[in-house]
Amino acid sequence: MHLLRTLGIAAALTFAAPVASPIAAAADMKVGVVDLQRALNEVREGELAQARLKGMYDAKLASLKQMEADLQARAAEFEKQSAILSEAARQAKQNELMQQQMVFQQTYMQAEGEMQQELAQMTQTLVTKMKAVAAEIGKERGYTMILDVGGAEGFNVVYHQDGMDLTTELIKRYDAQSGG
Repeated sequence: MHLLRTLGIAAALTFAAPVASPIAAAADMKVGVVDLQRALNEVREGELAQARLKGMYDAKLASLKQMEADLQARAAEFEKQSAILSEAARQAKQNELMQQQMVFQQTYMQAEGEMQQELAQMTQTLVTKMKAVAAEIGKERGYTMILDVGGAEGFNVVYHQDGMDLTTELIKRYDAQSGG
């Protein structure tokens, strides 16, 4: 795994800038790394956001636990009364319990979705700000590119110098070679 990352960096360094020699290109490049995941957890704004998220989670969890306890109490009461209820009354109570169970499940799923959405939004906001700061550092210190080493997928480019994007040239050459 480490070897693949090293080869990936070597490939990125080799093909990052069009120069006469790949070795010269690598020698002229200055590459920095950041761990955005660690930074997310350690910056003050991230700690405050996590505390706010935990508060939201705790409040939703308390509400869901109360809702679940009420549902269990009603189910227990139904069990006690089911022997003395008429068939129509028993069916009505059973339908009512099923409806309450569905409401509980929907509320649970909605709360889970809201928490995931809040986490994603919080993370995206912080990462965007951190990438801007990384770009400032890269420009100030003369880095060719800065890579994020904290991602599960390997390295991700956080910043690169202007003029390193070869997409237009890639498109033109590909089309020329493929007859497109």
